[in-house]
Amino acid sequence: MGSIVRIAASVERESQFITQIIQRGGQALILALPLWIDPWAALPFEPAKAALLRWGVVALTLIALLGIGISAEVRRIFARNLRQTWPFAATVLLYLGCIALSTAFSLSPRQSLWGLSDGHGLATLTSMILLWALLVASQRTERDQTALIDLLLAGSAPICLYALIQAAGLDPLTWRTDSVSPVHSTLGRSNFLGAYLAVLLPLTLYRLHCAWIAHPRSRDRRVLRLAVLLSLQTLCLLFSLARAAWLAAAAGAWIFFWLMPNPRRKKAILMIGVAAILALTVLVGDQLGRSGWFASTDRSTEIHASAENAEYAEVRTESLARRVLIWRATLPLIAERPLLGYGPEIFVTVFNERYPPGSLYAGRDTLVDDPHNQLLETLMAAGLVGMIAWLVLLGVLGWGLIVQVQQQNGQRQRVASACLAALVAYGVQAQFNPDVIAVSMLFWIVAAVSLIRADR
Repeated sequence: MGSIVRIAASVERESQFITQIIQRGGQALILALPLWIDPWAALPFEPAKAALLRWGVVALTLIALLGIGISAEVRRIFARNLRQTWPFAATVLLYLGCIALSTAFSLSPRQSLWGLSDGHGLATLTSMILLWALLVASQRTERDQTALIDLLLAGSAPICLYALIQAAGLDPLTWRTDSVSPVHSTLGRSNFLGAYLAVLLPLTLYRLHCAWIAHPRSRDRRVLRLAVLLSLQTLCLLFSLARAAWLAAAAGAWIFFWLMPNPRRKKAILMIGVAAILALTVLVGDQLGRSGWFASTDRSTEIHASAENAEYAEVRTESLARRVLIWRATLPLIAERPLLGYGPEIFVTVFNERYPPGSLYAGRDTLVDDPHNQLLETLMAAGLVGMIAWLVLLGVLGWGLIVQVQQQNGQRQRVASACLAALVAYGVQAQFNPDVIAVSMLFWIVAAVSLIRADR
């Protein structure tokens, strides 16, 4: 009997050791990904993040396969955890299969697989999905769920601090950007920084709420830390001058406050407060842009020639006009290959063959490498087949979270509300911004958080 107990304990320790390695490795990757850059490269942001994501996921996958091969307990834990994500896991496989099919029939399968200089493509998408699966398979408790959220928020702190350094004109590095604000931190563009913070905002509000209702002995210090973080995120959102991010942040906050179990009067007050803050952000942000405040403080960023001497209002108008022109020009291309599209990462080739630089907007267009709209990007990459699979995936995930909000209470209800709000913020910004790894990865991490069962 004693030997059986010892063997069982040994198996349990072995499985815990393997799952903890995967947990810690996944957490390290999540923390490092938005911060990772190569300042000596010609393209210092996306290629570095893509390489880190791919190689990090390869290492974690090999460890997971080793654990599955040598431990029946690890196999049981992983199978149970992933099985409990049904039917979302099935929609993920369907979506990945559709993207793989469009890659196989792409105009350039190799380009669709590995991407161009930014490192996007099927390989990067597969890495994101594998990381999602590893997170879900290895996380087993409510504490693991909370740890992932806290890790995302902790990672945003140095990003915000670096953004404030840039806003003050004290950045020791020199960057080249054509965005309306030089405040981009390690994301590469100010609108990418704004999108990243907009998705995280509901999670920050959730953790602040949890800290507020915690035991008084541990409440004050945690509330102070999270309030400071929320202030940093809000300030950097303002300095990003990214209107799509402002709208996404407001939408996420509205959804979060509406879903939280508060009296309707309190919900209405909170939502009106969010609307007032959004209006104030737009007014103050536009005033900052028009006043040239960033131009007077920035000492490191080289502004692209198209925006160097332009007035802020002109740049704003031009940005929106460019997007509308790109969207209109993309629709005829979609109609030419409606079923499977052209393949991932082929947009830049097809679009610029049809509309060479300088042909769309007063002769000042540069190379268009993205439609700046997730729906159009999906239709271009994978056609109606890929779009339907993506919408089904979103529908299953969103419906599952709505059910959790309606049927659960306490911690489960709050975390489901925060995840649903973060996904809404992600969806809003994605209709105006290019797809970037740090922001797209947030979608899969939030999906993993929402699918971790607190009763494990």
